[in-house]
Amino acid sequence: MICDRIVYGGQSLLTVYHQGFDDEIKERRLKIVEKVGAYKLVFTETLVSDDELDNITNWSIKEEGLLTPDSTKNPYGEAACAYMIHYEYANKPLRIFNFSGDRYFLRIPVDKLIQINEFVKKYTGLDIDKNPMNYGDIFVYRSFACNYRANKEEGIVVESLPAGSTVIVRFKKSDIIVSTKVVRIDHETEETEIKAGKPWTYHDIEIFFDDELVYYRKDLSYIRRMQINMQIKEPQKRIRLNKIANSYAFERNGSGHVSNIGDPLEEYEEMMNASASEIKKRLNVEKADDQVTFMKPGEIQKAIDLIGSVMQTASDTIWIFDSYFTDVNGIKGMLDWIRILANCPAQSKNVTFYSKGPNNALDLVALKKEIERDAELGIILRTRNALGIHFYQTKSPIHDRFVLTETDKIYSGLAIGTSFNSLGDHYYCVFKLSHKASQTIWNELESWTINSNNLIKDEEV
Repeated sequence: MICDRIVYGGQSLLTVYHQGFDDEIKERRLKIVEKVGAYKLVFTETLVSDDELDNITNWSIKEEGLLTPDSTKNPYGEAACAYMIHYEYANKPLRIFNFSGDRYFLRIPVDKLIQINEFVKKYTGLDIDKNPMNYGDIFVYRSFACNYRANKEEGIVVESLPAGSTVIVRFKKSDIIVSTKVVRIDHETEETEIKAGKPWTYHDIEIFFDDELVYYRKDLSYIRRMQINMQIKEPQKRIRLNKIANSYAFERNGSGHVSNIGDPLEEYEEMMNASASEIKKRLNVEKADDQVTFMKPGEIQKAIDLIGSVMQTASDTIWIFDSYFTDVNGIKGMLDWIRILANCPAQSKNVTFYSKGPNNALDLVALKKEIERDAELGIILRTRNALGIHFYQTKSPIHDRFVLTETDKIYSGLAIGTSFNSLGDHYYCVFKLSHKASQTIWNELESWTINSNNLIKDEEV
């Protein structure tokens, strides 16, 4: 059998055995080395004796069974089903994990883990992204490949079935099983035709050998007809501009042509499919989008609930980027938001703002005086000696407003279409931001804020 091993910094990350390849590969030795971070990542593939499996000991959990070709633990992909034995180990590789309390945490940066995962996928076929805690484990596989094809509308043809096999095929159409066929193979065959007997569009297939399930696929379909919509684009039309850019290009759609390949649909079926497609398209576009919330004047409570819920769920850090946070026309509203922020559980709370001048907005000195005069904030100051909020006054403003949070290295946030001091006054949108978008904006604006070229003054209150 073949043994694949992944080693990182001298520590084993993964061991994968492939049984049944002895006759095909008489001698096998392969080694691939890449540098990831501080250590070398090494893949080796060697031919080993089946007796090596007897040395697998001290595992915590053992699971075994048949994997379908689409399983994330199947290294053969669409090529075959695989019988798997998975030996799970509680002790994980300390090159990539730290253990603290009752769980493991990443020791290495996420981008390095992504590199390792891609290396593992490339050389072993395992999609380790789906469960990184499989690192440190041992996998044993035996594959079973099966080739079959559709025989027009009649049924399917299965190739090279060994004697002692049993094939079960469920032919389906529109989520209905229209026909089930059970075929027993008494002698080895090159091809076995299995007819549905009724119109069908897709099928399941199960193959047993000596009463053991060795192959299973569900909802298999075949391309019997194809519609190709071809469009030939014409050259772009480019217009000259004066200020915002040198020019702008317009795309031209050009002419199109539709080609149908294969058996045409019956008129009734084509009508029903087209009708269903059109109606589903309308249903999909009308679905509510919870990533964007449209606000109208007077909906201040709706804005408070949405923004407040994001702020209070952060356990580590909150950043508010609002250049007009200290506008002189919205001081009372600003103080209310500082009250909310002061009571949020995050360990680090930060506000970035800009002051054009005393007639427009408070600077950091004036802001502190307003905070000290506020009754509720004064109670917090006397009780805790500090609000625990770090304020940053910058030399220049940014246009958009953001609330960004971080909890256990997971980022989230909101992009807000108006300032905190005018949330109830305008039409605007609040956009929920993904982890990646929040992290990108966070890194850029935090760096911009604390840069000495942008920062006038900062202080924790």
